[in-house]
Amino acid sequence: RSHVHNEWVRESALLGLARRKLLNFKKRHGARPCMLVKPEWVVPERFVVRRPCPTGPGWEVLVKWCGLGFECATWEVDGSAVLLQPEHLELHHAMW
Repeated sequence: RSHVHNEWVRESALLGLARRKLLNFKKRHGARPCMLVKPEWVVPERFVVRRPCPTGPGWEVLVKWCGLGFECATWEVDGSAVLLQPEHLELHHAMW
């Protein structure tokens, strides 16, 4: 999954899911909020190729994200909100 799908989770929920990992993270980074994801990682740089969606009708698009290599490219459902934002329409039209 790409970083565009990241979501915030309450610390109390993390304590129940991964207590040791959370405590190690807080030991390393402190209790202050920190952002480990760069904002450009959620901006499409290029739509590489499309393929028929394996889970149903429609297409999927292989998206190369800004600031990340091709090894971090992800398949996104064509027509998803992030792909159809006005600033990314040129990328979409170039692929078709």
